[in-house]
Amino acid sequence: WEGIRREVDDLRPDVVCLQEVQMEDPNYFDSSYTPFFSQRGYRHVAKKRTGDKKDGCVIFFKGDKFTLDCVSEMEFNIPRISVLNRDNIGLVCRLTPLDHPELPPVVFATTHLLYNPKRDDIRLAQTALLLAEVDRLATPPVESENRNYLPTIITGDFNCPPTSAVVQLLTTGSVNYKG
Repeated sequence: WEGIRREVDDLRPDVVCLQEVQMEDPNYFDSSYTPFFSQRGYRHVAKKRTGDKKDGCVIFFKGDKFTLDCVSEMEFNIPRISVLNRDNIGLVCRLTPLDHPELPPVVFATTHLLYNPKRDDIRLAQTALLLAEVDRLATPPVESENRNYLPTIITGDFNCPPTSAVVQLLTTGSVNYKG
């Protein structure tokens, strides 16, 4: 926490995406994170993991730089689908720049994928859901003058090595997966 505070104060980023922020027992999100970021002019969107998990994901953004256009709080736990029955989440938002109305909105996503090193299948399914939601928020409506895909930044705790199917999907847009 001390390192995060120091880095935010030194770099003054417009957007900060965090995973595994403690939201229960104790609630460091309310007692430490929110006051710290609020004092520096940040607003936020947050999503706690499902089930009995005590942490979650947060996207902090400078209130004088962006307005929140929309947010999607994703739950990857779909009990009827065995590959999607874990308490992981994603958080996707579209932020509109305040100072430059000519600039398009920017889509930010953050996620915390399953840790289990033997379950690439689950992480890959979770990533596919996240990317589908990113695509939905980053695709301008048909009636829009500018039909270009919106600028997008995806962050997260992907819990996988650089050679994984998840990273391949994120970096190339496709993956061949067996299993």
